[in-house]
Amino acid sequence: MPHAVHADILAVTRRITERSRASRQAYLARCERAQAELGPLRGLSCANLAHGFAALPRTTSSSCASSMRQTSAS
Repeated sequence: MPHAVHADILAVTRRITERSRASRQAYLARCERAQAELGPLRGLSCANLAHGFAALPRTTSSSCASSMRQTSAS
């Protein structure tokens, strides 16, 4: 029985992987674009993102925030 359960889980996992391949690729592309566009904020974890924005000049932080909103809306 445990082997059959393992096979069922593997089959479901494969179906999910196949079904979500296109949306996952689109998601990863958006992540790469966002990372490239963040400039000085690149590499900051989510917890430090607010501190990164606070340290930037207002025009730069506004530009980065706008870019992030556009990227996440895509």
